[in-house]
Amino acid sequence: MADEEDHALVADGETPTEFALMANNENKVFDNSLYSKECRKNTESLNNKIDELKIDIEDLKNDLDEANAYRHSYKLGRDDLEVRIAKYKEREV
Repeated sequence: MADEEDHALVADGETPTEFALMANNENKVFDNSLYSKECRKNTESLNNKIDELKIDIEDLKNDLDEANAYRHSYKLGRDDLEVRIAKYKEREV
């Protein structure tokens, strides 16, 4: 009797639809698995890039601090030199 019902389903065209749905669902599970691995890989890659950029930012901050210290020293030296030049010019006159 069960065989007769199965044959009836095939005759009605329902079985191919069921198989198609099953195949489709299996592919989605497989694709989701691959998608999850790709997402994990991409997330790790992006996190590594973020970490590298954080290190670069710290290096740039240190470089900026060093450049500001040099600039400050330069300004002090320039100001001192301008004072000396002004005194020298006063003596000439």
